[in-house]
Amino acid sequence: FIKENPQYNYIVTAHNATDNAETVIFNMLRGGGARAMCGIPPVRDNILRPLIYASKCDILNALTHNNVKYVFDSTNSDTAYSRNFIRKEIIPKCSRINTSFESAIQRLNKSMRTDSDFFDEYVNEFCCANNIIGTAPKDALRNLHPSVLSRVIMRMYENVEKNLDSLSYLH
Repeated sequence: FIKENPQYNYIVTAHNATDNAETVIFNMLRGGGARAMCGIPPVRDNILRPLIYASKCDILNALTHNNVKYVFDSTNSDTAYSRNFIRKEIIPKCSRINTSFESAIQRLNKSMRTDSDFFDEYVNEFCCANNIIGTAPKDALRNLHPSVLSRVIMRMYENVEKNLDSLSYLH
């Protein structure tokens, strides 16, 4: 849409803290790593998510209070879909354990983003200093901590394939 309409610079979504909590749980259950625990980023490229820190409940209360009509997607109730099952079954149980569950997820996200940013910067510096693009000499990789090594390998793969979706921890 933006490519065809250059007068627009951003896409703004209504993703909220509840959506983010669902995403983190979904990623965790699939065995996602540190990046998966970062959740939905508030900003990525030209996509902005101004409601990412607001709970769905708070948003609905504000809409109701201000007489703003909204629509529910009927498919969101079907717990045959994993995300809906997480929304309807898992999150309420997590919220019974911790009434500030969504805030706890946000703290986890912030911590994981900070760590992930550090690793990204470190890996960039390492790859530049060792002229690593798609291949690397064994000696450069031999003494790396496993956390750094896996990220360097992912970076090498990304430089060649441009598609990290096909690479997982198992690989």
